[in-house]
Amino acid sequence: MKSVKFGRCDRTSDFNSIKNESVKDGFIHLNTGKTGTPIVVPIHKQIEEIMGKYKGVTINSLPKPLSNQKFNEYIKDVCKKIDSFKVIELVYKTIGGKKQVIKTPRFNRVSSHCGRRTFATINYENKVPMISIMAITGHKTSVTFLKYVKTDPKKHAEILASYWK
Repeated sequence: MKSVKFGRCDRTSDFNSIKNESVKDGFIHLNTGKTGTPIVVPIHKQIEEIMGKYKGVTINSLPKPLSNQKFNEYIKDVCKKIDSFKVIELVYKTIGGKKQVIKTPRFNRVSSHCGRRTFATINYENKVPMISIMAITGHKTSVTFLKYVKTDPKKHAEILASYWK
């Protein structure tokens, strides 16, 4: 069994670990549960609105914590209601040493981890410096970060074309 040095390893636990004192001057300061890496995240205006709604309701002015399993269950329920998430996708898995193809609706593949990957990809595509995104996502090397970002070849071409203008 793999031992964990810093407690729980899912990124939902990072959200759940935000204390009132973690929020200072428009930033959230925390140490990631997976690696213990200190990170500082700016508070987006939409998060400010949410914090306004929860001010005085919860100790950190954020929604009550959820387990990773409950969050993933709820996010799948939301995605089931969106037509583009009802599309059947082919998933390639190795089970018992044999490659298999499984058909599943896209909503079954959505999880809390998708939010983190989407954050990294969108900001990368919007030309936020890679080093700044990595400081927030906790990636230590550009090699692992670039494997993590899911930008398609057309988007890369569009980014290059925008530099040429």
